[in-house]
Amino acid sequence: VCVCVCVCVCYMGFCLWFLCFLFVLFTVFCIFFAFVFFVPLQKKRIIEMTPKLIHLCWFSNDPYPVEIKVCLDTWKRLMPDYVVKVWDYAAAKSIGSAFIDEALEARKWAFAADVVRFYAVYTEGGIYMDSDIYLHHRFDEILPEDGFVTFNEKDKEEFGLQAAFFMGDRKSVV
Repeated sequence: VCVCVCVCVCYMGFCLWFLCFLFVLFTVFCIFFAFVFFVPLQKKRIIEMTPKLIHLCWFSNDPYPVEIKVCLDTWKRLMPDYVVKVWDYAAAKSIGSAFIDEALEARKWAFAADVVRFYAVYTEGGIYMDSDIYLHHRFDEILPEDGFVTFNEKDKEEFGLQAAFFMGDRKSVV
């Protein structure tokens, strides 16, 4: 009987030790799994968030009219932590699109801007705003963490998406 009790106590001690070992092994595995798979996903998400970058197209060498200066001043006043990137004639030509080049040479600024605005947000992320947008308040609450956001217009009976103000992260599908 004494030998039986001794063997049972030793066996239970081994089982308890083995269960503790498995628990520690499982905990180490979970921590490893979190650092290998979860942390890179979080870093990727932070990197791909919509940057605080406002794109603006201005291809002419003409100075901004007073109305445009007033609008741009609201951007600087209300969004001082955002960078405004002006896509000028040279920057648009550097894209290497025959359509953009042809539109610029014909001084069809709106046609060139139609392509450049989407190119800018797709390649760099950020916000595109036409130069005549007057800001009344910040729009951080609608800034997407990822993806693409635009707004609808309802003129007359037709429904359409507008391209004067939209935002998205880099390489988001439009």
